[in-house]
Amino acid sequence: MVRSRQTHRGKQERRGKVKRERARFIILGFEGKNKTEYHYFKHFNRLQKRYILKFAPENATDPYHVVDSVSKWIHKQKGKEAFDPKSDYAYAVFDTDTDIKREDQIKTAKEYAKQNGIQVLLSSPCFELWYILHFTDRRAAYSSNDAVIRELRKYISGYEKNTDVFDKVFPGMSEAIDRAKKLRQYHEEWGHTRYIERNPSSDVDQLVEMLMRKDK
Repeated sequence: MVRSRQTHRGKQERRGKVKRERARFIILGFEGKNKTEYHYFKHFNRLQKRYILKFAPENATDPYHVVDSVSKWIHKQKGKEAFDPKSDYAYAVFDTDTDIKREDQIKTAKEYAKQNGIQVLLSSPCFELWYILHFTDRRAAYSSNDAVIRELRKYISGYEKNTDVFDKVFPGMSEAIDRAKKLRQYHEEWGHTRYIERNPSSDVDQLVEMLMRKDK
């Protein structure tokens, strides 16, 4: 017969068994077959233990289907891998680009994300803007994604997409977070509501700051 004892919290606990809570999950979905975002975020699984980052299949080619891939991935998980909306987080990460046609796609994707409890992290015009903020401030808009890449190469020589440059940008993480916050404030003060107007900007800091927070 297994005896039980009263814990100091007034709960019955089986002797010799300790219930351990799993780390909280963060589910991330990215656009296309581009590995840039994956190469960046995978490092947070070794830098902290509060969250386990998991990645939805990277086969979506537009914002709506990034959200859809995250939603479907979540609903497929069972047992210990099941997503718990009370403690876990889900994000769809994609770029605004510089094409005005992208505006409606993003609005539709964000509405779908809200319905499914998924948060959206935008970078304008592209994810590499987040890398640039590790080295310098920026206010002027970029004419294209290629223009962002060209500027980034001033700080990371020979940079190409799908390259893992985490160790090169990591030292400037705190500065990047501060600069991203200031950019959001700047766009808010100017009344920029359309995504294409918020060039340059990045929401990536919101997740990175949560991952690196020291408090429990």
